[in-house]
Amino acid sequence: MSEKRDAFVQKMQAGLDELNAKIDVLEAKSEKASAEARVEYLKRVADAKAKRNEMSDKLAEVKRSSGDAWEELRGGLQTSWDALSSSVKSAWEKLGE
Repeated sequence: MSEKRDAFVQKMQAGLDELNAKIDVLEAKSEKASAEARVEYLKRVADAKAKRNEMSDKLAEVKRSSGDAWEELRGGLQTSWDALSSSVKSAWEKLGE
């Protein structure tokens, strides 16, 4: 992997790990919430997990890419990152503390 791609992948992986931890906290809170609140928690957690899986897939694709091909994939990964980050931030603001 080129140094530039490696640095980008490491940065994205670190961000993904951080957001995964927040998703885990939200999921744990859902278990302690009232039935009504649990529905909202689980809906937002499911949305965040779907976006996380999409980003994880795109990150794996960037890792497998050869040469300069990763640059083409970078935009899609950034879009997935933005969607995931926004989803988790929204859930955290609404449900987390």
